[in-house]
Amino acid sequence: MKQAVKREWPLLPKMSWRSVLPDDVGALSGLNLQLPPTVSQKSVTAESVAAAADDQLAKYLVAATTSATCVTVPDNWRGEALVFDGPAAGVVQVNVGHGAKAVIREIHQAASTQQYLLMVINIEEDAEVDLTTVDLTPGRVGLDRQVNVARNAQLHWHAASFGADAGFIYHSVNLNGQGATADAKMAALTTAADCLIVTTAVTNVAPKTDGLITQHGVASGSSQLFMNGIGAIVRGARGSNAQQENRVLMLNDQAEAESNPLLLIDENDVTAGHAASVSAIDRQQMYYLMSRGLQEAVAVRLVVRGFLLGLLPENLDQTLAAAVQRALATQLGSVEDEHEQD
Repeated sequence: MKQAVKREWPLLPKMSWRSVLPDDVGALSGLNLQLPPTVSQKSVTAESVAAAADDQLAKYLVAATTSATCVTVPDNWRGEALVFDGPAAGVVQVNVGHGAKAVIREIHQAASTQQYLLMVINIEEDAEVDLTTVDLTPGRVGLDRQVNVARNAQLHWHAASFGADAGFIYHSVNLNGQGATADAKMAALTTAADCLIVTTAVTNVAPKTDGLITQHGVASGSSQLFMNGIGAIVRGARGSNAQQENRVLMLNDQAEAESNPLLLIDENDVTAGHAASVSAIDRQQMYYLMSRGLQEAVAVRLVVRGFLLGLLPENLDQTLAAAVQRALATQLGSVEDEHEQD
């Protein structure tokens, strides 16, 4: 598999992970992996996974950790290949075989106040991965998820952070083989006085690759939400496409939010574009809902839920869908309290 061109952290928009994560996270352990019988796992070194990720955040996360888990999905696999369910505190590498069509679900909803994770996924030629990563655990987070996509492989990624997280979330996709495609979505909600930095990056490494980033965020209370989108087309990736949309809603004057789109284009004969906005809730939407008898706080809740849940897959199983609804209800309850006090 062709390796991505290394891009140093200073190329990122302002607000890096160093500003919000502690000096030391300690050893990472405790991942609960659920695998079908034909999907294998073995122990590897955390250092080898961090080396494959090749960035300073990955090295920081595994500094006090020695072991990691490597999961292998066989060639031409079909079905749900892997489920994470529990606290996030570990290192894992997932190798998806040639021609496989795999579903990977990662859900964190324990009562833990900290979650740190390094995950690297390698998708081989002609494979297709439906990846859902949902963070519902409140507290400090340091999450580094990276995906490498080979020739003619596809990635469909739905991600959400609805647990009043504070810290840093970094999602990265490298389109390493010709014809590779990725559609990376991210929805985030911040409340209280926490600061969350979310970065989604897609790098077109090979020719005729297609990368799409869609991010929606909502900031309430006195929280800070920074959403960075990075679309990069490196030299040699002719005929590629990089598009992104970054939209953030602020629910009051105390919240702070930024939407930072970034395009790094090093090649001709490509297409690229971005859209970004930071705004309050549309007053026409509010008027429409309130004119039909809804109270303002209820109208805000409906608009926010539609704005965020539109980026999650429609086919969520009932258990996960219920957990998402509970997390949103908890956080949006505090949003309603804000409006009742105004």
